[in-house]
Amino acid sequence: MSEPESTPRPTTSKPNSLPLANHETYYHIRETEKRSSRKFRTTAYKYTVKFKDFKSNVPLEKAESFITELWDSLLTTLKRQCHAKDDDRLRLSIEHDALKSPVWIEFSTPEELTAFKVIDKIQHVQQSNDEFDITDGKATLSMTHVSHPQGTGRKKS
Repeated sequence: MSEPESTPRPTTSKPNSLPLANHETYYHIRETEKRSSRKFRTTAYKYTVKFKDFKSNVPLEKAESFITELWDSLLTTLKRQCHAKDDDRLRLSIEHDALKSPVWIEFSTPEELTAFKVIDKIQHVQQSNDEFDITDGKATLSMTHVSHPQGTGRKKS
């Protein structure tokens, strides 16, 4: 006996989640600074990110997964903007008026820089703050991108 076909669902990163296309409407990224160092093969980007209030549009029971997917979408956008390759290294810092100290995520590959890692670091710093709402102002994200050196030498005879 064959099972009935279900209707196609929107493409998402996780089952039973909101479509990823909606997440980009909840933040606005603006690059404010870019510095490069040829000697160290690094490029530092500074972005201002303004989050829109999503609490009225997202049911409370889906808020945690929505926030995770929101950070996934934001990180994917940042990685694409800085042209990060699989073997490059990225470091991220997050500053916000509601945080007493910035959130630092150590150098890691683009694959290792995930929403779970960012949220975990924010929660760790947030423990020292009574209440933290990312949507109540501008956040400043600084991403340092270190390119993996490419072999360009020639064979010696």
